[in-house]
Amino acid sequence: MLISIVCCVVCSLLFILIGKYVFKPDMSKLMALDTSKLDNDGSLVLNKVQKIVLCFLFALVIMLLIPSFLPKNIFPDPIPIGDWQHRDLYFLGGRDVLY
Repeated sequence: MLISIVCCVVCSLLFILIGKYVFKPDMSKLMALDTSKLDNDGSLVLNKVQKIVLCFLFALVIMLLIPSFLPKNIFPDPIPIGDWQHRDLYFLGGRDVLY
């Protein structure tokens, strides 16, 4: 655990140093940015398409998180564990083959 933390810190510092001294981004426009122009009252109004996409994004995040909160045995195995010889027949022919 200690090695991974040290590795993460070293890589982060290396990334910052390479970005600062090798790529040398031009930050003059960002430093001259007037933040009062960004705070408009009507700037956060979403149209219909943006609202739909935002709802789908939230739904996607929720659907990705739901399996981690559900119990592991919510969908029981339809074939008993000891019935390994018929497992291939179950998947090839459906439920009718076993019953």
